[in-house]
Parts: sequence; structure tokens; C-alpha cells
Amino acid sequence: MSGGDEIRSRAYVNQAIYAREWDLDYRLEIAVAPGVSDVFFYKTAIVRRIAPLYDWILWVDDDVYFTDFGRDGVRELVDRAEAAGSFMVYAENPREPNGSWSRINAGVFMLKNDQRTFRFLDEIVEGNLQATRDWWDEDVHGMQSGGDQDIQLWALHHLGLAEDALVVDHRDLNSRWHYYANGLSDAFLCHFCGHYDKKLSVALFGRRFGVGQELVPSDLLDKYSVRRRDPMGEIEYKARFFRWNAVGFLKPYVKPVLDVYRGR
Repeated sequence: MSGGDEIRSRAYVNQAIYAREWDLDYRLEIAVAPGVSDVFFYKTAIVRRIAPLYDWILWVDDDVYFTDFGRDGVRELVDRAEAAGSFMVYAENPREPNGSWSRINAGVFMLKNDQRTFRFLDEIVEGNLQATRDWWDEDVHGMQSGGDQDIQLWALHHLGLAEDALVVDHRDLNSRWHYYANGLSDAFLCHFCGHYDKKLSVALFGRRFGVGQELVPSDLLDKYSVRRRDPMGEIEYKARFFRWNAVGFLKPYVKPVLDVYRGR
């Protein structure tokens, strides 16, 4: 499952092809839900509605791409979770280049059709954000994101379910582009969270490993009749690359001013 309040990227092509290759159902959901004022909670509303329909679901954000198409990673993780008696699977959140980290990342997670799942999801409501802020300890839990990721970690501990969640290595579920060194099979999924220009980041990553902006090998694009490919042309690519470099140059000077502004 993936989705959001709009279609922002070509990730759905990547996700759909992976699902088709491994005989998995795939759902792309547009976020519509009553009573949501914070966009983070569209995700949990979607998951709460769909989770009863399947034995297990894998949620992937709309900036998450499968990179190892030769690996049946979803079933591998389901088997590990079932063996451990877990109802949920998260990845440890890898450390970012700027040194930031958090205990988990909610951009990718798996949930079982289980009463523990529904207790957990029913606890994740916007009204509990203040309780999450009061409970949070940055030394223990890392960076606070201010959204559903924080409240998911709080809910696990609040309900006494933390031990029932299986936490795996980020390379097995939710990695980052700077952890890829040798090839696309270095990790199962790559999450482009926190990037200033996600489309450019994906295009740069693809060029580095010889694939297009869908991050899908060309033989699989051919197999599934994908005709629209690499929608970002060379002119747009160069313009975005120039802007990305300019922002990178100015960021050390502008960020302290923005931090003061946000603090006020």
C-alpha cells in the first residue's frame, strides 16, 4: 500500500512492478478521510480502513522505492515476524548525513491482521500528540518529527506493545541512498525522506546505478509495457541540479535565520 493527498512521484510505477513480480496485491490510495487536519494522519486513516482486508499489509510512503527486485523481501519479513509472534515490523532508522536519527521511521512498516494492530491504530489520533511531546526523550528516542512517526512509537510503549513489534535492520526494510555503495541490491527499499528536491534526488540515484527515474531495470519496464519513462528531461534536470547546488551553498547561512524565525 502507498498513497498520499496527491500523486507526487513515479514511485507508484516502481511499487506496482515489484508487487506484480512477486504476486502481491498493490493499492495506491488517495488520502480522503473525515476529521483529519494534519496530513500525517491520512496515512493511518488509510491503513486503519484497509488492514482488516488482508493477512498482512506493507505500507510504503510515496517517496519509497524498491531497489532489489530479485528479493522476496516482503514474505521474508512476514515469516520472521510470524516466527517471533510479532504483529508489526519496523526498521531501525539509519543515521542521516547530518547526524540526526530517530528510534524508528514510519515511512515503511508492516502490520498483521491482529487485535493488537487495531488497538495500536485506534490509539494513533491527533489528540494524543501532546501526550507524545510530554513523553518524548531525545536521548532515548532521537529526533522528534512532530507527526505520526512520533505518536506510533508513543502508542507502542503506552499500550505495552513495544516488545511485540519486530525491529529489523534498515537495509531489510527502510534504507537511505547514502547507504548504497555497490549496487541497487545493497538494500531492499530506499526512502528519499528529507530531501530538498526528491525528484532530483531519485534521478541522481538512478543515474548513479544506471536506471531511470522509476528505479526499475529496463527489462522490467519493457515486460510491464511502461511507455512513459524518465519524465524529467535534460533541461529540467540541469535546472533542478543548479538550484539544488545553490540551496546547498546558501543553507549554512540561511538555516540559522530560519531556525530563529520558526522558534518565534
